[in-house]
Amino acid sequence: MSNHLKSSATGHLIHGPGGHLSIGCPTGGGGGGGGGGCSCLDTFAPCSLCPADTPTQFHVSFTGISLCPGCVDCADSGTSMKIDAGSTINGSYILAKNGACGWTTPSADVPCTATFYTGAGCTGSSAPIEFAVDLVRINASTFRLQITDAGGNILIFTADITTTACCAGFTAANANAGCGCSGTPTVFSLGTGGTATVTPC
Repeated sequence: MSNHLKSSATGHLIHGPGGHLSIGCPTGGGGGGGGGGCSCLDTFAPCSLCPADTPTQFHVSFTGISLCPGCVDCADSGTSMKIDAGSTINGSYILAKNGACGWTTPSADVPCTATFYTGAGCTGSSAPIEFAVDLVRINASTFRLQITDAGGNILIFTADITTTACCAGFTAANANAGCGCSGTPTVFSLGTGGTATVTPC
């Protein structure tokens, strides 16, 4: 699933001093799942991994995320990356249906960008990086929420949440504990800490 597909679902974002404010999202936020409990029920393309209701949209608010300052080096690959000046990430977003079991805020609505460098110390050739907010139902009981790039290997926020119902609200802490990179293929962490509060809407 691409992180940057735009949805035709209603709901869009405006940016204010406090971050992004959602407008146009249906009210009444569903709560439990099953029995028509979802106020934004998707009856056309429900997720096969949802045991009952599949929401068409989610509302997510991020608080307390710290963007990594300065240059983040990855010694193993000899590459580096840094968050661009003026970027912000904490705020509220609408996640619109993007595929059968995914919901996305496209990169155009996420006010955070970064620059990738082919050398250490943020030197060498550079390339721009954009971020999207993705919520994916990865199995019958788990959501994965991430702020990530199109390739899924640069993370500002990541969390796996266990909930049987898809039309359910939850709060999750960022699993990123430090700035840096690890693993094969390399995964960069460009944000730490913080909490996400997610509700169907």
